[in-house]
Amino acid sequence: MTEFHFYHELKKDKYYEPLIPEKKSGLVIIYLYDQWKSGKYLSNSFTENAVKSAIEQVASDLGKSYENTQHERFRIINRGLQEYFLFRNEETNLYHITQYGIEFCESIRNKIEPEFNPSVIEKILSDLISLLKASIAKNDFEYWYNHHFQNQKPYIKRQVETLLKLVEKAVQEFRASTKSDDEIFIETVRKVDVSLETVRKHSDELKDVFFDAEEIKSIILELSFDEYSLDLINQKESVRSFIEEINNDLSIINQRIEKIRPKLRQFISSINHRNFDRNTEHFLQFLLKNSSVSRESSKNKIHFPSVIEIPELLKSESKFIIVESDRLKDHSPVSVVEPKENKEKQKIQLEKANNAFLIRNRIRLWLMKLEKELRDNGNINFTPYYFQILEEEQFYSKTIAIKVASGLFRKYSKLRNYKVSIKKELQTNEKYPDQGIWDMNIEVK
Repeated sequence: MTEFHFYHELKKDKYYEPLIPEKKSGLVIIYLYDQWKSGKYLSNSFTENAVKSAIEQVASDLGKSYENTQHERFRIINRGLQEYFLFRNEETNLYHITQYGIEFCESIRNKIEPEFNPSVIEKILSDLISLLKASIAKNDFEYWYNHHFQNQKPYIKRQVETLLKLVEKAVQEFRASTKSDDEIFIETVRKVDVSLETVRKHSDELKDVFFDAEEIKSIILELSFDEYSLDLINQKESVRSFIEEINNDLSIINQRIEKIRPKLRQFISSINHRNFDRNTEHFLQFLLKNSSVSRESSKNKIHFPSVIEIPELLKSESKFIIVESDRLKDHSPVSVVEPKENKEKQKIQLEKANNAFLIRNRIRLWLMKLEKELRDNGNINFTPYYFQILEEEQFYSKTIAIKVASGLFRKYSKLRNYKVSIKKELQTNEKYPDQGIWDMNIEVK
């Protein structure tokens, strides 16, 4: 099989020009797509007159004058688009936009009009986890990678790019506002600050939702195959690096916001200070211009303008502070003791911290899984899950199972729209004779 060279193939005229149309041709497809999606056309089906009308509308909107006739324009543009963007049914003489044409329009629309929807990401990740487990059970990881993971990657990445674009938009608004007068500038900067806070919250929200991806990563890391190939190794690495890339991008967004927002507030403070100085100067000039001086009893008295009310000034009474005599004595300097580095203790503390982090992550994953089932089904019996946790968790299984149980009880026993029922009948499992739990059921009221 000969190796495919994407760049070398695309630079050929027979591919590049038909796949990436000129503006006057590309806008025709976008115009037809927009008319279809806005409801003017009920389906992806257009008459020849509709295509001609789109070509003329684009020509008019671009304000170009063409040397060739309307018929020639239709012939040239239509012929160029039919290779990849338009399909013509010779029997009905009707046209429809190809799948490549639809994806071309949708990808551009998603860039211009980004949509942020973390709940969809949560559903996608949940489905990917379920499908991954099912594929592993069938020993068909490659199918999951090519037909599920690869299909959802663009949407997930687009959500992160949406946040990056919102940050960039806020920065551009700020730069544009620096040319405005102070009042408009401060108002714009405040709006930009609010926008960035909203983006930061979205980023945190997406990061929380994307925590599910860590389960995919852990499954991938533990995954083994009877026969390894270079493709399988690359696919595993692709999944792992993609998840890390998304997490890094979200961290970068937050870091960038945290760098920008203090500068915005500094600008607001600087302008407020400048306005205060200017207003103070105006006030002093007003006093100098409108005040008068009279002599009373050999003293000069200043009379301020009548519009200014003089507040009553209270004279502060002198207060004596009693200081104990021994506080005034010199004290010997306190010796500084340098702490001794205990590497063995540090190692133990690091190990404890890592174990605590592992336990917290596993508890969170189980809670998210159980809460999802509760939302989907309206009720959940925790008892079987208690023993499932003991079976699936390799480390600290008892701790994780107990904390998941207490976490569920503590949360849902306080919520009015949920009912927690506990039967004081000890449930056991022959695999774990030393473990038992009361029957606990949670349901939506």
